[in-house]
Order: sequence, then structure tokens, then C-alpha cells
Amino acid sequence: AFNRVIERHPMLRAVVSEEGKQSFLQEIPHYETIEEDLTNLDADRQQERILAERDRMSHYMFDTTQWPLFELKAFRLDQETRYLFIGFDLIIGDAASLERIAGELVEFFRHPEKEIADIEFSFRDYILAMEELRRSDVYKIDKEYWLGKIEDFPAAPSLPLRCQPSEVKK
Repeated sequence: AFNRVIERHPMLRAVVSEEGKQSFLQEIPHYETIEEDLTNLDADRQQERILAERDRMSHYMFDTTQWPLFELKAFRLDQETRYLFIGFDLIIGDAASLERIAGELVEFFRHPEKEIADIEFSFRDYILAMEELRRSDVYKIDKEYWLGKIEDFPAAPSLPLRCQPSEVKK
């Protein structure tokens, strides 16, 4: 099911060079979801393994120069139950995009034969439209208006901090 989603969404085939240039791979291998069998563990040990995997995936840093920029992993808890983990580098999509991807994954899993209309507007289309807008008179007038308002803007609020930003360690 997820390979059908990958085919539909170019960003799931994206990589980003060290120079920051995004490209879409035209050919990629079939993506295999790793499944780990936890049926031999009791419920407490399964929960420990789930929490450990969640912690690992939540801190994982993808190498943006290498495909894929996502990971799917499943734990088999019993004969009917799987626990699915999905990790994405947020360079390939925002929350709304990932919600759409997850919805399509569920739809294709439940209905493998289902056909969904092609996506007609891509992130590339958005970038091209933004570039065109930036060349327009409307954009230039609006930009000039708001730049003229900057001096009248109030200062940013002073928010309480747990520590100074310079003290934060990776």
C-alpha cells in the first residue's frame, strides 16, 4: 500500500543535496516495511519495546542526500494486531501533507484496488506560482506597503525562558 502512496507523491521520492538542491528520484527500489515479531513477548515487554522504538524514531536524523527520507516499521503483537511506526523527515512535507499521506496509506491498505485521482498540483507548482507572484505589481505594491509599516510595529513580546538560548546544547 505504501508503495502506491510513494508513486503518487514526488516528495516521497525526494532527496536534498549537501548544497540544498532538491531533486526527485524517477526510479527507486520497492520500499519494504520492516516487521518485527513481538508475539513471543508478554504485554509489558511489548510495551517496553514499543516505547524504545518510538524514542529511537522520534530522535532519528535522516541523511537528506539518501533516499528514503522516511521509515515505516511494524511490530507484530499477535496474529491480528500490528503496531505501525511512521517516521518522516519534515523536509518532505508539513503536517497537513503527512496527514494526507497517512490517510492514503490507510485507504490503500483497506482497499488495495481503489483508484484515487492524480495529484494535479505539486510543491514545484507552488514554488513556480510564488515566483510568478513575486514578479507581479500587486506583490511589489503590497511589499512596499508592509515594509513602510515596519517602524510602527510593536517590539516582540518578552517571553520567559527556561534558559538562555546560548546555553542550549544539542
